[in-house]
Amino acid sequence: MSKLDIRRQPPTTGKPIYKHEYERTAFDYTTIVFAYVFAPVGFILAAIRLLSTHSKRQRKASNINLFYHACMGAFVELAIYFIISKLLGQIDYVALLIRLVIIYALFRIPAIKLSVRAVGWREGFTYLCNDYIALVLVDGIRHIGSLSDIRGFSEENVREVLEYLKDQGVLSPDIVYYEGRVDNPFVKLPPKLIYSKRAQALVRAPENNLRYRNKRDRTVFDRIIMAIAYLFAPLGFVLAMLRFVSTHYKNERKSFNYKLLYHVCMGAFMELAVLFAVGTYKGDFKWFTLLIILVVLYLIFIIPADSFAGRATFATENFDFLCKKYLMLIIVDDVRHIGNLADITKQSEDDVRRDLRYLVRWGLLASDLVYYEGRVKLLDKQAPNLVHPDRAQPSAASENQPSSGRQSLPENRPKPPVQLPKSIVCSSCGAKSRVLPGQDKICDYCGTTIPYS
Repeated sequence: MSKLDIRRQPPTTGKPIYKHEYERTAFDYTTIVFAYVFAPVGFILAAIRLLSTHSKRQRKASNINLFYHACMGAFVELAIYFIISKLLGQIDYVALLIRLVIIYALFRIPAIKLSVRAVGWREGFTYLCNDYIALVLVDGIRHIGSLSDIRGFSEENVREVLEYLKDQGVLSPDIVYYEGRVDNPFVKLPPKLIYSKRAQALVRAPENNLRYRNKRDRTVFDRIIMAIAYLFAPLGFVLAMLRFVSTHYKNERKSFNYKLLYHVCMGAFMELAVLFAVGTYKGDFKWFTLLIILVVLYLIFIIPADSFAGRATFATENFDFLCKKYLMLIIVDDVRHIGNLADITKQSEDDVRRDLRYLVRWGLLASDLVYYEGRVKLLDKQAPNLVHPDRAQPSAASENQPSSGRQSLPENRPKPPVQLPKSIVCSSCGAKSRVLPGQDKICDYCGTTIPYS
C-alpha cells in the first residue's frame, strides 16, 4: 500500500509533501569517483549516463549534477598538476597564473552554472510530483489524458512520472489508471489564465508560466545596480544592500535580491583581480603574492557568489510553488479570508496581502475579487489546498448567497443531520460503490463520477 495517505493525514505544514533528491545509483557513484580521479573518463561516463537516461524527467537534475562533478574534478586535477609543476620548477609563476585563470574559465564557471541548473530541475520535479499526488489521491483523477490536460505535459510523460512515484512507494500500485480523458467538472479556468483552444488537449499558454513572469519583474533600478556592480563594486554593494533591506520582506523580491548580491560579489572579484594583476605587471607585487591574493579573493567573493546563486534559484522555486497554491486556494477552493490563507500557506497575513497584490498586478488574479479579514472555520476536514469545492460540504449560509462566492460563518445555524456513507449503483456499468457524504467517487470499473445523493 502507499506510504502516503493524504485523505487520512492531510499536510498541515504548507510545504511540499514529496521532496525529490538526486538519484544515486552505483553507476552514478562510479562516475563521481572517476570525475575526481581521472576527469576524462568521468566526462565520458557522465555523457553516457545523460544520453541513456536524460529523457526521463526524474533523471535530469541528477545528470546535470554529474557534469558538475566532472567539471569540478577537471578543475581540481589540473590545478594540482600545475601547482606541482611550479614546485618542481617546470613553469614560473606567470605561467601558473595564466593556466589557473584558463582552467577556471573552462571548468569552474560552467560548474557553478550546472550546480544552479541542477537545483532548479530538482525543485521543479518536486513540485510536479506533488501536483500529481494531489490530483490522483485527493481529486480522484485517474485518466491519463485528463492528467495530461491539467498539467500540460504529454501522456507519455504522465505515465513515466506516475510509474516513478509508484516505484518510490508514494502512490499505491493498486491504483487503476485509464487511457483517454473525461470531463472534469471541478476544473475551473481562472479568469485571467489563457489556455489554447484545442479539441482534445489543453496546453498551458506561455503567459501562464509563472517563472516567465518572475523574470520580467526585474526593475530598472536592479539593472542599474548590476551594471554598477561590474564597474565600481563598492557602490554596487551599497545599492544592493539598500535594495535588500528595503524590499527583502516581500516574497517576490527575495530571488532578485540574492541575484543582486551574486552580481556584486562577481563584480568585486573581477575588479580586484584586474587591479592586482595590473599592479603585479608594474612590479608592485610578486607573482607568488598575486597567486595568494587571488586565492583569498576567491574565498571571499566567489564562494559567497555561488551560495547566493543557489539561494536565488531556491527562492524562485518556493515563490513559484506559493503563487500556484494561492491560485488554487482562491480560484478553485474559494478561500477568501486572509487568515485562512495565512494558516494554510504558513505565511503572515501581511505577506499574504502583498502576494495577492502581486498576483493581481500580473493579471493572474482578477482585480474585482473580494477578500475578508480574519479567518473562519473551514467546513471540510481535509486541508483546503488539496480539495476542490465540489468535494466540500456547502454551508446553509453559502446556499443563500448564490453569486457572492464567499465563505460564511456557521454561527446561529442549526446543525445539519448526520449523513452516513451509501452504497450507490453506477449509472454506466451497474457496479456498486461506497460513497462518502459530501464527496464524489470515481467508479473503479468504468471511471464514471458517482455523486453522493
